[in-house]
Amino acid sequence: YEAAPAHLRELLDRYAYPSPDKPGFMVYEVDNGRFMNHSERPNTDFSQYGGATATRDIAAGEEITCDYGEFFEDFARLHLATA
Repeated sequence: YEAAPAHLRELLDRYAYPSPDKPGFMVYEVDNGRFMNHSERPNTDFSQYGGATATRDIAAGEEITCDYGEFFEDFARLHLATA
């Protein structure tokens, strides 16, 4: 990480998170989930492995949201520290 160019570190700082299973590794999602924003009241549920389900009807054009805390336990603590 430290040896990476500044633009790559900025990308990882913004879009990656520490791996919960592999200390020292970061996870950079490249599936369609990367287009979802965080919400404390998300309209999708990722608590079951393998995919998401809608928690309610989602209107056409409405943003699809998820709770980042479902993937990364320290998200709330780190988010509050950097907000």
